[in-house]
Amino acid sequence: MSLEDQFHHAMLGVAGFANAHKFGFKFRQMIQEHGAVEAARRLLATQAIQPGLMRLWELKSLSKSI
Repeated sequence: MSLEDQFHHAMLGVAGFANAHKFGFKFRQMIQEHGAVEAARRLLATQAIQPGLMRLWELKSLSKSI
């Protein structure tokens, strides 16, 4: 499995965790639409803290943020 495939799988895992906790629906959609690498680029291109990342922090699950 390529590194990009591993990253994609890991990102889908984060999206699955988020969905299980009732957030992250747009995140999963972004991954499916653009792929994991492009989704990460888009999320990192802004200086704003993403709401999903804040939710992971609230859940004490930042380790899931890859």
